[in-house]
Amino acid sequence: MACLHRGGTPCKESDAMPPAPHIRQLTADDAVLFGQLVDLFHLVFENDHPTTMPISSLRDLLALPHFVAFGVFVDEQLVGGCTAYILPSYTKPHPELFVYDFAIHPDYQRRRLGSLLMQSLFTFCSYQHIPLIFVMAHAEDTHAVEFYRANGAVLEDVVNAIFALPS
Repeated sequence: MACLHRGGTPCKESDAMPPAPHIRQLTADDAVLFGQLVDLFHLVFENDHPTTMPISSLRDLLALPHFVAFGVFVDEQLVGGCTAYILPSYTKPHPELFVYDFAIHPDYQRRRLGSLLMQSLFTFCSYQHIPLIFVMAHAEDTHAVEFYRANGAVLEDVVNAIFALPS
């Protein structure tokens, strides 16, 4: 069936609906894709000294039961994703999910892909019986803070202490 606008004029190819994005959890077989996601994190977070682990190390990380990574794909191209750790609790009978990195490529931001990714995390947690997700964002990163608030997060004032130990 041909595409027609209201009034019967034919649609141009450029009028076609863009492909629907899809999100999926990465597996150990997706180590190369995971490497691309790590590169995307470096780009989005403007990391001055990016390093990426060897593919074999990324594969091993993806195989761990307490580590998860999700990719956001448009036209089969990786355009975003997140990594997270499932943390067992010694004070509650259920684990919690700590989102470590979360990013969408700048060319694909403001298209609701981040919100779709958050919804995928909510679904994953529901299936895994994980009732709490937490993520850190720099207070001065107002876009990230507002994104998390808009997606239902309750914000807390927390100080993040980092100890860089000598190697």
